[in-house]
Amino acid sequence: MSWPASGRKGRIRVPSIVVPKPETHVAKLDMDLSKMAPLDLKAANLLVFHHCGSYGTSTVESINRFHRKERGWSGIGYHFFIDRRGVIWEGRPLKYRGAHASGVNHRSIGVCMDGDLSIQWPSPEQEKAAFELAVWACVTFGLTIVPHRLVGLTDCPGAHFMFGLGGPR
Repeated sequence: MSWPASGRKGRIRVPSIVVPKPETHVAKLDMDLSKMAPLDLKAANLLVFHHCGSYGTSTVESINRFHRKERGWSGIGYHFFIDRRGVIWEGRPLKYRGAHASGVNHRSIGVCMDGDLSIQWPSPEQEKAAFELAVWACVTFGLTIVPHRLVGLTDCPGAHFMFGLGGPR
């Protein structure tokens, strides 16, 4: 018997999976897009998760302000920010390289979870939002999920992060 069983020669067609993008919110962020390098999403292979290290009090605007004023960057370094209520905020536009994980920014999308996940658990709403965003990004762009600590010298995103993507508590 030969493959394919139908006797037809050629490539096997596998139906493509389409996962809708989860609902995201857009804040008016002061960013200098002219200073940002492009991100080739076809070359991207990582979805890097971070935590902001605060006790659930950060906003996408406050992180953008910190990155611009304190770090001197052209805008927020993360592509997405998930607050404690589970709201997914768009940060740096996906067509621009992030500033979140030195050495892999050219091939990654960055997600920041609000809170200090080394001392607190993500909220159930954050877990759900992180899962939905990760499924969408991984299916859409063919990414692998990694915590920041696997690509940088850091504890980020804290010991409680991976549990937020379906692991045991």
